[in-house]
Amino acid sequence: WENRSGSQDGTGYTSRSFPANLSKLLTVNYYDDYNFPGNIFGHPSSEQSSSVSGLPTGSKAGLLNSSELLLSVTYYDSEGRTVKLKSQNHLSGTDEVSNSYTFIGALTATTRKHSSSGVSDLTISQRYEYDHAGRRKSSFIKIGNQQPEVEVSRFVYNELGQLKQKKLHNGL
Repeated sequence: WENRSGSQDGTGYTSRSFPANLSKLLTVNYYDDYNFPGNIFGHPSSEQSSSVSGLPTGSKAGLLNSSELLLSVTYYDSEGRTVKLKSQNHLSGTDEVSNSYTFIGALTATTRKHSSSGVSDLTISQRYEYDHAGRRKSSFIKIGNQQPEVEVSRFVYNELGQLKQKKLHNGL
C-alpha cells in the first residue's frame, strides 16, 4: 500500500509498492481531500463540500512524449454530485465544467469554459428540461455568445412512459 507523504517524484505518494522507481508516470489519482502536491486550483469554495471522504478529488495524467502531468480537480456538493471540474489542457490553458442539479438530482445545466494560450475563450452551455415524471423532455445547447440557444433534442412519451418519438435539432 502507498501512503500520502512527501515524495521525491512530486506525486505526494511513497514509492513502496511494486514496481518501484518507475521511469515515467502516466496517471496519479488522489482521494479524500484536496491536499496533494501541485493542486493549483485550490480547495472547495463555500458552495462546494469539503466532505469528500471516499471520492476521487484529483488526478494527474501524463502526456505522451513529455514528462508533463496535467492536473484535474473535481469538486462536489453535499450530496456527492460533481458541481465543478477544473483541469489543465495540453494547449497551456484550462477547462472548467460546472453542473447544476434539481432537488432530486437530475442534471439541469452544464457549462464548459475552455481557454488556451493565443485563442479567445470559448463557452459551451447545455440545458435540460424534464417532465413531471422526471423524464428528459428536451436538451438545448449554446456555443459562445453569438448564437441563440438551439434545441438539440426533444423526447415525446406515450401514456405508459415509454419513448414514443425523438426529434432532433429544432424538431426535425
